[in-house]
Amino acid sequence: MVTCPKCEFGAVVPYTPSVNAIELLQLGASSHDICHASLSDDITNLEEELQTIESLFIQIRDRRDRILKDLGCCKALLAPIRCLPRELLLEIFDLASSDVPDPHHAPWILGQWHSPPSGTLVNFRAAHKCSRVG
Repeated sequence: MVTCPKCEFGAVVPYTPSVNAIELLQLGASSHDICHASLSDDITNLEEELQTIESLFIQIRDRRDRILKDLGCCKALLAPIRCLPRELLLEIFDLASSDVPDPHHAPWILGQWHSPPSGTLVNFRAAHKCSRVG
């Protein structure tokens, strides 16, 4: 196997079978019409080439994944938020966060929906019947 100087992957020299199996199948040839030894050699050589190509495919796929990851990281470094001064970002996050959670603002406000107001009893059947009548 020769290594390609451009892509650094091994170049596979394609094997040319001794018979054109597709053409023979289309013509309806039987196993008596072909040389079994040469066909066995073709099968062996084609299977070896396939194994070589599959290992190259795995290398190419892995290299593609690394390139995509590097590309994403490079683009992330150019994101507009990265142009803001660190001091400004710290100030924004300091103002946005609070040390004392306020129960009247999100996300605590949703907790009020899970429990009925204290001191009240709700008859859900009566409430359901009333809503159907009106």
